[in-house]
Amino acid sequence: MSYTSYKKLLDNSNYEHRICGMHVNVAIGIREAHKHNNDGEFTRIKDNLQALINTNYPGVSFGVAIGGYFTSYFNNSNGKEDIIIHFLSDVTNVDSKMMTFVSKNLLPEVMDGIFRLLYKHDATL
Repeated sequence: MSYTSYKKLLDNSNYEHRICGMHVNVAIGIREAHKHNNDGEFTRIKDNLQALINTNYPGVSFGVAIGGYFTSYFNNSNGKEDIIIHFLSDVTNVDSKMMTFVSKNLLPEVMDGIFRLLYKHDATL
């Protein structure tokens, strides 16, 4: 697995991306999990998102990275998936962001549907 940084994703012209604030439950969950070295919570967030994507867009590949702008403390992305979500954690909820990167190889209506589906989604449920 290669390291997928926020910067590398922004520089990758194969992806369209959108930024939104993280759902407050996700922001709190990520901060608490990082504070207590609880990778299980990161995995649960990833699994919840994977289930949502698989239900609505079967066959679309997915990866997630969780951390800051320059480093991740959880990363299961190889940087080549159809969807990559990078959670940018901050000490405040309002500054915690969810960056969604969607491959431009997908149909435009699929891309739009994915962005709408994931917008501020509470992945802790």
